[in-house]
Amino acid sequence: MEQHTQQKMTLLCMQNGPVEDDLKNNLVPFLQSDMDLQEAYLLRAKYEDGSDHVVLALFSTKTNIALVEKINRVFESMFASNNALDITFMNSEMQKQANAIGVPFYKR
Repeated sequence: MEQHTQQKMTLLCMQNGPVEDDLKNNLVPFLQSDMDLQEAYLLRAKYEDGSDHVVLALFSTKTNIALVEKINRVFESMFASNNALDITFMNSEMQKQANAIGVPFYKR
C-alpha cells in the first residue's frame, strides 16, 4: 500500500458499471464492520496535475488504516496489478461535493 500526499482533486462523476458494482458489493461487508464509517462513494476525480483516477471516497469520523488495507486486498484480488484505486477520507466539504454528484453506494 502506497501512501501519497493528497493533491487537490475535483470530483467528476460517480463510477458505475458491472465491474464497479462487483467491487462495491465486495467492499460492503468490510465497510459495515467499521462503525465510524458513515458513507462511501466510488467516484472519478481529476487531480491538480491533470490526471484522473477512480477514487473510493470515505466519509468517516476517523481514518482507519486497517480498513484501507482490507479494501486494497479486495481490490487487488479483483484487478490486475497495473490498476490502482485511490482511497481518500473526505472532509465535510468534499462530502457535500460528492452528494451533489450522486448518492453513496454505502450509507450507515
